[in-house]
Formats: sequence, C-alpha cells, structure tokens
Amino acid sequence: MHFSNWEDAQAVKGDLISRSLMSSLQKATIAGRHYYIKYYEFAGRHVRRYIGRSRVRAEWENLLYFQKHGIPTARLVAFGERRASLFRREGMLVTEEVPGAIDLLSLMTGADAKRTLGNRSWTDALVSGLAGTVSLLHANNFFHGDLKWRNILVRKDQPSKVFLIDCPMGRKLPGFLRERGIVKDLACLDKVAKYSLSRTKRMAFYHKYTGKMRLDDNDKRRIRRILRFFKGRE
Repeated sequence: MHFSNWEDAQAVKGDLISRSLMSSLQKATIAGRHYYIKYYEFAGRHVRRYIGRSRVRAEWENLLYFQKHGIPTARLVAFGERRASLFRREGMLVTEEVPGAIDLLSLMTGADAKRTLGNRSWTDALVSGLAGTVSLLHANNFFHGDLKWRNILVRKDQPSKVFLIDCPMGRKLPGFLRERGIVKDLACLDKVAKYSLSRTKRMAFYHKYTGKMRLDDNDKRRIRRILRFFKGRE
C-alpha cells in the first residue's frame, strides 16, 4: 500500500469498526488484503492536543519499536500526521490484518470460548507465549500501559505466538517507576484472566514470566499489588 499524499490516504474508505471523540477505525480490503485504518482527529487529550508527541505518533513509534525488538505485532504499512489548523493536529496509521488472528477478549466472549479455553494444551501454549512476550517487553524496560485482552491477538492454530497492538500509551520508564509499570501491565492482564483462567494457569503465567520455579518474598508482594491494583475501579 502506498499513499503519495494525505488526500490519497483519506480517500481510502472501509467499513467503520469503531468511533470515539478522538479517533475512528475502519477496515478496508485492497488487492485482496485486509487493512485497519485509524484516523485521529486530534493529537491527544489535554496538553498533548497542542504540544508534545501526539497519540498517533506514539502509536506508530511503539509498533516500530515492537518490530525492532522481535515482539510480534500487526505490520505497520503507512502512517503520518499533519497540522490541520493552528490548534488542531490530525494523524493516521494503517496496519495490515494479522491473518487468522482474533483478539483475546473476543475469543473469551465468543461462542466456542469454553471449548477453546478449556483445551489444556491450547491454554498452556497461550500462557507460555504471552508470558514470554511480556517478559521480553519488560526486559527492554518498555511497558505497554494498556495491556488489555482486546489489545492482544492470537491465532487459534498457533496460540504460542501472540501479537501486541494498539499501544499509544507504551513507553520506557525510569528505574523508580519500573515496578509500577510491571504491576500495571500484569494487572491489566489478570483483570480478565481471573474470570477465564484457573488460578493454576495464572500462576503458571507468572512463573514463566519471571523464569523462576520458586517465588520469593518480592514476588509475593508484587502479586498482592497486582491483585489490588484495580480494586474499587472495576
């Protein structure tokens, strides 16, 4: 896919998937391939609407970061931004659909969720693959910031390989905030996992994430923080 200018990019139309006050998402088919086109009408909320790194720039830079460090993600095929007026910046990014992939939240709420998640070998592969990917992300001192099940893609025929998407909040953190970044990402995952996976599977995820067979006191304190993170906000 190639856009010679901003107008060419805007001319591509697809089926509307979602819309918010800030952005819209469309799905388009071009030359037999499926693409997601995300258009931002504003650079962000509050101060970021006017200055600083825009939300769309953060999203495409983070996808490029994933690609650079071997973290599976949707292929980024086009991106850009422009100043539409003195007080408004707009942007766009286009990603290619991951063939055969579904986000984990849709999978969990789908008609065959019980059969899929009830398959022990399938969930073991998913837990192992997800733990390895998140561990790699954090080993690079990078934190997703919105690691919800809807932002994780998986193929039913290859659950050990997960794809991270939709990451405008992702960033590196200084040392004193690193632990909070870990807790937030893992709490986002566990917020849904506690309703879908057994306690044994959730603990298997943590063991795989840390690479430890036995947990120490620091791990136990972290787990308590993870379990409390969204208390009162659900």
